[in-house]
Amino acid sequence: LAVPVVSGKAELELPHRFLVKDGRPQFLLDNAGATISELALGVTTGAAQGAKTTAPLKLGRFRLEGLALDTTARTVSAQLLRAEGLAATVQRKSDGSLDIVSLLSDKNKPANPAAKAAGDAAKWSVSASRVELADSSLAFSDAASGIAVALEGITGQVSDLSLDKARPLPFELAATAR
Repeated sequence: LAVPVVSGKAELELPHRFLVKDGRPQFLLDNAGATISELALGVTTGAAQGAKTTAPLKLGRFRLEGLALDTTARTVSAQLLRAEGLAATVQRKSDGSLDIVSLLSDKNKPANPAAKAAGDAAKWSVSASRVELADSSLAFSDAASGIAVALEGITGQVSDLSLDKARPLPFELAATAR
């Protein structure tokens, strides 16, 4: 990430096996889980004496259940991904860029085209039985137009998510706009 983690706690359950079969390493996870709570990414502005840290991206709790991974079969699946209390503040700058993009990508990290090409050649199957979002909010403002919109009480869910299959993705999403 391009910004520091201001706070957060992670708990991991990683029942795993590491095998070498026919000279090839294989790493397996079966029914793994993770919980991340009170995560906040911070941005510090101002001089050292008057510096102010804000957290434009916060996550109350993220839970991952039933994670299975097989490096030989190139599969990753989860029974449940659930995010609660996600709060994001996004601003569209006058040049059209979104400030959240600069938070999540490190501009100082050089691109590695060879790694991307190798990644494309070795596609992975990624799926989740259920993805849920609860009690979340999004504040968006546009510096050029002065328009500001806030979505509160965002809840949503998706079932049978698969990133390697092109098909319609039914979902439910509800929010209150302000």
